[in-house]
Amino acid sequence: MALGTDAAMAGFRGRYALVIKLVNELVEAADDMVLAKTIARYGRVDLLCIDELGYKEFDRRGAGLLFQVLTGREEKASVAIASNESFGAGKDFHRPTALRRDR
Repeated sequence: MALGTDAAMAGFRGRYALVIKLVNELVEAADDMVLAKTIARYGRVDLLCIDELGYKEFDRRGAGLLFQVLTGREEKASVAIASNESFGAGKDFHRPTALRRDR
């Protein structure tokens, strides 16, 4: 994600994460009772780059944990989301799959 590279070169702090690895890290942090600390770590960067959204599905718990990270950054710091899927492929990118099933 070139946006993250450009932000770093301009002096901003950034972090890159594959969405499935981020979700797995959040689930493990919740199991280990260190979720708040993990979410705070992702909240301290100026730009969080999340890649491969929509590539693999994750469960409802993972979707909820990812939602916590995103809402914790709302109106405070930027998020860049990338996907290997085209928008014309019939995917609904507005809500993670686990959340779509619930509604």
